[in-house]
Amino acid sequence: MGEHDARVVAGDESATQPYVPGASSATGVWTGSSSGEPASSWTSEPIRERRGRPAWLQYVLLLTVTAAAVGLAGYGGHLPGWVPWPDALTPQQPEAPDVAYAVHGSDELSVYLATSMVAQEDSIDVTWLVSDEDDFEAILTDTMYAVVTQNPAIFVDGWAVQGNAVRVEVVPDYVYDDVEAERRRASAQAEAERIAALPAIVAAADDAARAAAIHNQVIAATEYDWDAYDAINSGALDANAAVVARSQEGYGALVEGVAVCTGYAQAFQLIADAAGLDSVIVTGEVSEGLSTDGHAWNRVLVNGSWLVVDTTWDDEGEGYVASDEYLLLDDTSPRLLTRMADSDWALDAELAAYGA
Repeated sequence: MGEHDARVVAGDESATQPYVPGASSATGVWTGSSSGEPASSWTSEPIRERRGRPAWLQYVLLLTVTAAAVGLAGYGGHLPGWVPWPDALTPQQPEAPDVAYAVHGSDELSVYLATSMVAQEDSIDVTWLVSDEDDFEAILTDTMYAVVTQNPAIFVDGWAVQGNAVRVEVVPDYVYDDVEAERRRASAQAEAERIAALPAIVAAADDAARAAAIHNQVIAATEYDWDAYDAINSGALDANAAVVARSQEGYGALVEGVAVCTGYAQAFQLIADAAGLDSVIVTGEVSEGLSTDGHAWNRVLVNGSWLVVDTTWDDEGEGYVASDEYLLLDDTSPRLLTRMADSDWALDAELAAYGA
């Protein structure tokens, strides 16, 4: 039969195949010498074949990846309008925490951010805003600046925005720990309420008289903080961090009796809130006067008009009667020619409503 014998395949006596040392068959393996001698034995064992993924498994993997991508896009609000997506699976604005202080905010986002920072939350979830607004970053930045400016109960030195595919959050950089922040809030609020209950304010004939009485009380309670002023203008902020921080707060003006312009403006705001008078804090720059460069003052609503009040520039120092040169000025006053408001203190869409 030639060099190699024909062997019967196990399980099928009618089938023959040539013997090849070590070759696999459907049901076993011939074993024998590599020299071509006839095989001495037959070992039955299954064939091991290398196979690819079954088609059904590849299909399942594709569906899983696609579903995950669609889910992330839908959760983030990035699906085209024609793709259906249930509202229940879209991020919603979380509820704002309850706080015991007046909060200035003209829309839901402002109030939510303000109360969250008054509560000193470590991180503030804004994922829902990303899904709702195409210009998310601009809206968030505009709102944060306005909220931090308008709320004396917030002690924040900056913030960061961070996130991933499922959550975006604002992480405020708080000036004080929770205990110290609350002490300052409570102390300033108590003093503002005490002043607002004074007869000169309570018995004021109208909003103009009430604004004038608050203006006079802020000046009586506060001395200009020249130490903080020098530290700010010399750039020695780190070495004088506590003094500078205090000078920027209504707490500094009303409780410790010293402040720079932001502290004066916050003090006016706190008392106006307690007295039921509409007021906002304005930031900008001035080219001459008691202080130059960055400055802060107030606008107060009187008879439907937002009028300027600058308690800092009307404080002529200890022993002097408060000036009224910067009390209830409208925008046509020549005294205002040396100042220019910026756009950080209010939402961009609302600046015009304040006459700014």
